[in-house]
Amino acid sequence: FSQWPAASAAHGWAETGLIYVPRNCSAHITACRLHVRFHDCGTRQAAWSPPPFSLTPDETLWARFAESNSFVLMLPRLQPQNLINRSHARFANAPDVSRGCWDAFGQLGTDYALQSGAHVSGAIALIDQLADSPSLLLG
Repeated sequence: FSQWPAASAAHGWAETGLIYVPRNCSAHITACRLHVRFHDCGTRQAAWSPPPFSLTPDETLWARFAESNSFVLMLPRLQPQNLINRSHARFANAPDVSRGCWDAFGQLGTDYALQSGAHVSGAIALIDQLADSPSLLLG
């Protein structure tokens, strides 16, 4: 799914994220909730990283868990390390964000843990985008 413009590329968000919709959810058999799973630090930047629209081994386990427990799994993405380093000089003092990690220590601002923080507000905007357009989930 498209993360832009809901989440800003200026804060390191990748253009696309992934959503896993279990069969019971897509067939309207079960009312499903949403779970947002933030990837581990640098997971998508390693040499063994899967293609953009594939799942890591950890994400595959989460997808199986979502299937067996009937919840929609949102996997938001940050830009790979090389894209951030080339295009966002503002991350020079944010080494973790520069590596494609979520801002967990206030590197993008002191409001990092609040709803107004760059990554938290982006995640909220993505959830709102899905709530406003359920067709993104169910086609």
